[in-house]
Amino acid sequence: MEFRQLRYFVTVAEHLNFTQAAEHLFIAQPALSRSIANLEFELGVKLFERNQHKVILTEPGTIFLEEAKRLLSISEEAIRKTRQANNSNGNLKIGFLPTFFYRKYLSARISEFHTSHSEIGLNLSQYNSGTLYEALKHQDLDVGFTVSCDIIDKGGFNQFVVYSDNISLIMREDNALAAREDLCFRDLGAEPFVMLSERESFGFFNTAVKICLSRGVKPNIISTPTSLETVLLLTDVGIGVTLLPSSSITGYTSNLKYIGLEGDDTYIDMVIAWKKDNRNPALSVFLDYMKTAASWEIPKPEHAAKIF
Repeated sequence: MEFRQLRYFVTVAEHLNFTQAAEHLFIAQPALSRSIANLEFELGVKLFERNQHKVILTEPGTIFLEEAKRLLSISEEAIRKTRQANNSNGNLKIGFLPTFFYRKYLSARISEFHTSHSEIGLNLSQYNSGTLYEALKHQDLDVGFTVSCDIIDKGGFNQFVVYSDNISLIMREDNALAAREDLCFRDLGAEPFVMLSERESFGFFNTAVKICLSRGVKPNIISTPTSLETVLLLTDVGIGVTLLPSSSITGYTSNLKYIGLEGDDTYIDMVIAWKKDNRNPALSVFLDYMKTAASWEIPKPEHAAKIF
């Protein structure tokens, strides 16, 4: 049995007309009829009942149609993946999150890699963490720079930590709480919060809410922007306070004050993640380079207070 015979059979079954099926396949009708007859002989069953007026599927033919479609789908997927692997040998698709830190430091690492591996073509795209996860899942991306809390519970992925960051409380400098030396987290109970939306970063949103709840504060979330820039802007104009990784505001010129949080639950890992079954040869070259590259030095807030 050949895949060609399966395609011929499916086409006849969909048209229930040998003449139309032959035209669709661009072959002569006698050749199509012989192919179907040979298939029936090989299977030992009659797939079609046909007379001068109509063609209908037999019961075995109906069952075989489902299986033939499944087999053809599997073969097409195998061909697609094989061609994709062949085309990706010298190309790498990289996704990253929209943080100021990434824009400055990630570009340096990618530039170094490109200089030493100029034979590998690079495609870089910015995502939010939700769409980045989906792109990795469907291998529209080979590798992604993201936060561990957005990928750690998802099966089928590998990751390694690029750096660990501390989550900070961020508010305007002229907020009455900003000058408090004895500030504790419970003092934030009446403050409005601006949070990066769950759609933008489902893992970080949940982490931030848990930090508040574990310290006795149910955050009064009044806005959940879908971009980091908007979160910082709303905080900068005094709409509310927020929680973000400290490196998120590197390079952001503003009137903001950020206060580090104490506790093991306030650390967040920034990771490189990839699908376990990704067979792109360029991926292993990239990962080997990133694992041996110089460590990422994270700028720390100067004179930042701590809040418990």
